[in-house]
Amino acid sequence: MSNLGAYGTDSFIGIVPPPTSTIISVGNVIHTVVPMNGEMPERKIVSLTVAADRRVVDEIYAARFLGFIKQHLENPQELV
Repeated sequence: MSNLGAYGTDSFIGIVPPPTSTIISVGNVIHTVVPMNGEMPERKIVSLTVAADRRVVDEIYAARFLGFIKQHLENPQELV
């Protein structure tokens, strides 16, 4: 995991360092208004990017893993 959000970077793509096969990049948490059910609540948005070595990890698995992380960040009560 690489986190440049602490330095104000909103999003970026990390470089996979050898000998690893995957890296997740985490950007800055941004407070923004998101329309939901006719209302305009303020939400926290964060950019997540996954970079994977295609020789080791198929992009379908990397995409599913990123979707898994997204689902649990949006619904943290599922982790309990």
